[in-house]
Amino acid sequence: MRSQFLVCVIGTLVLLAAVAISPASSAPFAKTYPPGGPLSTGALLAPSAGAAQESRPAGPAGGGTIAAYSQLLWRLVYADALGGMLGQYTSLTLDMADLPHVSYYDATNADLKYFTCLALPCTGFRETVDSAGEVGLYTSIAVDSGGYPHISYHDNTNGDLRYAYKDAIGWHTATVVPDFHTGEYTSLALDADGHPHISYYDATRGVLRYVEHDGTSWLAPEPVDDGTMVGLYTSLVLDMYGYPHISYYDAANGDLRYASADDFGWYTETVDSAGNVGGYTSLDLDSTSQPHIAYYDFDNGDLRYVYRDLGGWHVQTIDSLGDSGSHCSLALDSHDYARISYYDATNGDLRYAFLEGYNWHFQVVERTSLGQAGEYSSIAVTSNDMPRISYHFRYISDGYLMYAMSSQGVFIPVVYK
Repeated sequence: MRSQFLVCVIGTLVLLAAVAISPASSAPFAKTYPPGGPLSTGALLAPSAGAAQESRPAGPAGGGTIAAYSQLLWRLVYADALGGMLGQYTSLTLDMADLPHVSYYDATNADLKYFTCLALPCTGFRETVDSAGEVGLYTSIAVDSGGYPHISYHDNTNGDLRYAYKDAIGWHTATVVPDFHTGEYTSLALDADGHPHISYYDATRGVLRYVEHDGTSWLAPEPVDDGTMVGLYTSLVLDMYGYPHISYYDAANGDLRYASADDFGWYTETVDSAGNVGGYTSLDLDSTSQPHIAYYDFDNGDLRYVYRDLGGWHVQTIDSLGDSGSHCSLALDSHDYARISYYDATNGDLRYAFLEGYNWHFQVVERTSLGQAGEYSSIAVTSNDMPRISYHFRYISDGYLMYAMSSQGVFIPVVYK
């Protein structure tokens, strides 16, 4: 009975993969494999040889059992595969209709590009946003209440922080902070009025900076942390009151750091200093505005996760199999459980870790022997808690922008003793 259900679900996904291709819409196309193939279900990550699945006690409450968890089925879409090196520095967000909006870098043409699905399952559209020099690195995207995208990014030609937004007229681009070498590792968030806020690394001075728009003009950049080589891999979220929270990497000391602000100024602290940790930080706030961060342990090649509650910070190593955890991205679902996409550098796979009940579960979303899948991953969660992931697929000198759409699949029974 279970096998019949699995074949039925996979058959449904294969039907969804028949995407109409038209030059006008620049539609993507989907990878399809026979049922049971390596990409049709998202292979379940095994902790050791012969293991069928892995789950580990973890999570905010610590310990606990559940009766079953859902193994997701994944549909993988070539969002941009027109040739050349495409799809680096991806950033994903979903609008109110759960349609994806992705910003990314076209390294072949040195342009900032944008992709969206005009309808589900994914009738896509892509366009060049900025082609003035070498632009489009370190992108970060958000969508306003009208469904229009806003993007922060780095201008490598001039060393500037730049910003683009779209309205009914079209795209508008501007330099936010002109400097010799600034605007790397950008992260963008919109406030309740749709005004952009950006955290970024000022490489000229080696410090973390923050800048916001007040609806009329850009305010002066604020110094957040003036250490040395501090502020790489920034991730910015605004809380329910509009105050900024930033996770970032202190490269001088090899630490994960966290900053937040209120009406009186900025507060910074070291969250994890156990070795060289804090790469690829990704931050989200839960329903009580407490921070949750996914990040990379450079020393051990591990995926790590930390969250804060009234008892303080709690650090966990989530995946220590091989070199796993770089290019990680985190989003919290409606129950405040973490969903994390990340790259397995040992096998060249895109992986997905998720918390269900009080236990972590793992899947391989894309495994291929023909390249590397999962760099520059960015995750978002739909209104019904289904994960979506944009990422880069690399094969020799070519690279593609990929988009992974999950669907509920077969339920795997788990017994804890």
